[in-house]
Amino acid sequence: MGQIKSRIITNFINKKEYTSLQNFTSSHLIYHEILVLDFNQQLFQEDAILLANTIKKCEKVKNLILNLSKNKLDFQSLQLILEGLHECLNLEFLTLKLRYVSLVNKGEYLGSSIAKNINIKFLNLILNFNCFDNKDAYEIVMAISKCPNLQILGLNLFGNDAITDQGISFIGQGLSQYRNLQNLKLSIELNNSGLACLQELQYGISQCQNLSILYLQIGFKDRQIIQYSINTIASEVKVWKKLTTLIIMIDNINGQINRNIDLQAKKLDRLVNLQMIYL
Repeated sequence: MGQIKSRIITNFINKKEYTSLQNFTSSHLIYHEILVLDFNQQLFQEDAILLANTIKKCEKVKNLILNLSKNKLDFQSLQLILEGLHECLNLEFLTLKLRYVSLVNKGEYLGSSIAKNINIKFLNLILNFNCFDNKDAYEIVMAISKCPNLQILGLNLFGNDAITDQGISFIGQGLSQYRNLQNLKLSIELNNSGLACLQELQYGISQCQNLSILYLQIGFKDRQIIQYSINTIASEVKVWKKLTTLIIMIDNINGQINRNIDLQAKKLDRLVNLQMIYL
């Protein structure tokens, strides 16, 4: 207990937060270990070079939260910033927030660029309300699967209307390549009426050999498919044999609570924590 308390205090002392690019660039860059850069709606294209060059100098940073949402950055600007991250050789924990950033047809580059940080163990990608399509979703998931040390993955793709049922199937196919993943948080939205994609997604997740914790958030554009979707998930819950924690959040359900998932999940031998959240 004493060691845990000491670690928390140390992290608190080492954690530095900046909402101003100017303040960040003038800080003691070589000493940063835990860094929060919240530049939501603040950056322009001309800021990209400065930010990239500044991040490169954070040689000791291990934990980085970088919020670039709603900025006036083109793809070339984002490339510069991501290339700056490649110089952070000690980076193990990365949260990248890219809400409302037009990255259509850039999924492969984004995933491949992140995968170059080979020491990453924890990755949280918040990519909702972008212009990603099915191909982007597949390429992001496949590229990140090449991170050799990745153990915890968060992927939020809500609000990407061009990701259809086929895209959900592609995500499942990509996730089947993750051999070291232990903890997965996935947020997706079903836009169409096909349900086979859910089966492929569940099968892909089941192929993550070391996965023990799963948080699955599902939203629905069409309320008419909610009950069918829940029943489909329930019928295939049995493939998640190694899970110890399962949390499923169903959005936009409007009181249509269905307990089939609960009933099937309780049959999983290793499961000790089950939560069903209906919104």
